[in-house]
Amino acid sequence: MARLVSKVYGDALFQLASEEGILEEIAKEAVALKEGVGSEPEILQVFTDPEIPRNECENKLQTMFGTMFSSTMMGFLHVLIQKGRMKELPAILSYFEAQYKEAKGIGEVYVTTPFPLEDSQKKAIQKRLLETAPYETLDIHYELDPLLLGGIRIQINDRVVDHTIQSNLETMTDLLSQLRV
Repeated sequence: MARLVSKVYGDALFQLASEEGILEEIAKEAVALKEGVGSEPEILQVFTDPEIPRNECENKLQTMFGTMFSSTMMGFLHVLIQKGRMKELPAILSYFEAQYKEAKGIGEVYVTTPFPLEDSQKKAIQKRLLETAPYETLDIHYELDPLLLGGIRIQINDRVVDHTIQSNLETMTDLLSQLRV
């Protein structure tokens, strides 16, 4: 259900921002709002407490964010309060951000290795990914996982290319266990 809610409201925000010609501005505001709510989750509690009347929540929203965000974003947040959907705000903003990146040709990539990569290695990975992926630019996140032992794991959206020693060992273990049967 939360996935459906995030899609419906995320699509609505995306369409509204596109129609008003302020997609870039709303995308920046969405990122800032998502980071703010993520770093201080008690902010959402103020707007999701069933004991607080909705009009009071709207007043608090205006006081807290009124000067920080555009009238479009504020109107969207007011709708979420009125519909009782503020608790889904992080998921809605994540969905919106994914839609924005897709529309702008920005690929979100997670590269996991057991050791830090050198700049030349990062550039080579980025160059190869741009040659093979259908994106104009890439937003690459590098992560370390010493349990991988060696190799590299690359995730773009729901696609994963796993060339790690850990993955190879797991595949070999599965094959060997099938031979015993």
